[in-house]
This record gives sequence, structure tokens and C-alpha cells, in this order.
Amino acid sequence: MLTVLSQFDKGELLLDKKSYLDREENETNIELLKELLTNQIELFKEDGGLPSDITKTEKDVDEIIDLEMKMVKIMDADVNTDPQVYHLRDMRKLMPLVDWSQFFSAVAPFDSQNYLFSDPEILVVDPDYLNRVNELLQSTDSRIITNYVFMLFSRKWSGEMGEKYEDVEQEYNEMMYGQQRKTQRWQFCTSTAIKKMSYATAALYVKKALHKTTKKDTLEIANALKKEFRKILNTSEWIDDDTRNNALNKLDHMIRQIAYPGFILDEKRLDKYYSNLDVRCNDTFSEMVEKVTQWQTERFFEQLREVQDRFVIFNSAHVTASYTQGTNSLRKLTALTLRSFISARGCF
Repeated sequence: MLTVLSQFDKGELLLDKKSYLDREENETNIELLKELLTNQIELFKEDGGLPSDITKTEKDVDEIIDLEMKMVKIMDADVNTDPQVYHLRDMRKLMPLVDWSQFFSAVAPFDSQNYLFSDPEILVVDPDYLNRVNELLQSTDSRIITNYVFMLFSRKWSGEMGEKYEDVEQEYNEMMYGQQRKTQRWQFCTSTAIKKMSYATAALYVKKALHKTTKKDTLEIANALKKEFRKILNTSEWIDDDTRNNALNKLDHMIRQIAYPGFILDEKRLDKYYSNLDVRCNDTFSEMVEKVTQWQTERFFEQLREVQDRFVIFNSAHVTASYTQGTNSLRKLTALTLRSFISARGCF
């Protein structure tokens, strides 16, 4: 079991860090992004009944890109700081530009307000990064920051804005990634459903595609791996006793996230998990996405007040097999237990 903490970390970017850090080598990527953003903003103006001004739009886009490049530089600053646990009140010192009380009052459900006002512990992944962001924002025109935030927000909804926006996106994807045609609507909707409602879609997937004994068989494989690893640790002469004992202790506490969490096949428990989500058949797809996103936000704040089961926090509809150091978990999910993912020689 574990307690969930609010985590403050570096945000997402419009373009990958490598393209910004090695601009000479990746100038084409940056120019393609500029063209995409310019085309999108011009479409926004058209839809809003605003006059086109391509020169001003290009200037605004240049400012957005320049700000993101500065963000990348402070993300990549050569400062070695480990994640640290603070209290929520400390955010006022780490990043005083933000009124954190007002922020959480706006985004958190009413039931979570008392918890947040109790000054709970939080995890700050890179404390010095927040200071650097604070300094950058103080030195940047608020107009540029506003444009940047609006652009990030609009990118989150790029799949909901209509065909002409999809056409602009496809032009970018073809030039940047070689994607020959637009993602079909059913593929986009399916992908969104899997991401937004992972347990519900995983339950459907497991019931339809997985044999009843598959999870048990895969658990036996995982147990065999742990047994062999324990044998290696106990018989390896090059490992000192302290390291051996620490490794054995870690092995004893390793989580096995195999195939799928058991509760998703219990309809009553699954219904309870989604009990506060109200999606109707006559809702548009965008309305459904908005409702699920709001529900996810509220669900996150609820989890802050609950003790969590580490064995169920994963999406079994994803295709992955891995060891995750941060959570000390061995993960092999549903799709990789299917015969089609395993060769005749038994290799993944």
C-alpha cells in the first residue's frame, strides 16, 4: 500500500528537447513547428471572425518558440538536485508567482479542500527548476506567456477541432514523421478511450482476448524469474554482504504487475470506481472527453486522501514488459501475454 503525493515536475513541450538543444542540426524541425503553429493560429482567427495578419502571427509564433527554447535550457541546466518532499505551503517560496491557494481552490473538488488546506506533504522532483522557471516568467512579457499557454491548451484538443485542423496536423506529421495519411477517426477515438478509461477498456479487452489461465501462468513465469534471481544473488561471490542483503530485501518487496488488476473483472467494483462519472449516449465525443478529464482530476484529488494499492495502478491495455526502478515493479501487461506477441522460440 502507498500514499499518493501531489507531484510537481517539468511540463510538456511543443517539440522534443533534442531539436532545441541542437538547433543547427534540427532547424528543419523547428521551422516545421513554426509553420504548424502559424497555420493553426490563422485558422483560429478565421473561426473567430478575426482579420488575418500573417506577419503578426509569425512574430507571435517566433516568441512562443523562443520562450520554449528558454524553457528547455533551464530544464537541461547542469544542476544535480534530487526529488524532495516539501509541504504545500513551501510552494509559495519555491514559485511565488503563483497564488497556490487560489489555484487549488479553482481546480480541486470541494471535498478535497480541507485536505489541501491542511498543508500536506508534496513531492517536488526538481526544486531548483521551479526557481529557474520563476525567474524566466518574471523576465517574460505576460502576453507571450498567455499565447504560449493558449497554444499548449489548444494542442491538447487538436483532435477535437475539426477536419481543417486535422489536415494542417497531417501536413506536419507527414513532413516531420513521414506519416502518409491521417489517423482514422475510429483509431483516434479508440486510443482516447483506452487512455481516458483504462480500467473499463482493459476489462473489455481481457474478457474478450485473454484465456482464464493466462494470468496464473504468467505469474508463475514471474515467480520463476524471481527465484532464479535470488539464486544468482545468493551464489555470486563478487557481491559484498551488505549489497546482497539490500538486493534480497528489494527482491522480497518487488511488485508484480502482471496482465491486469483483478478488480476490473468484478463489475460491482468497476462500477464503484467509475460511480461519479456521468457520460450519456447523446453526449458529443468532445463532451465525453471533457467529462472524463474532469472526473480524472477529481479522482486524483480523492486519491490524495486515500491509501492506494500499488498492485493496481497500471493500464493493462498497454503493450509493455519492463522493470520500473522507481516503484520496484516487474510489469508484464495483458497484450504481451497473448500468443501473437510470443514467437515459436518463446522470445518476446
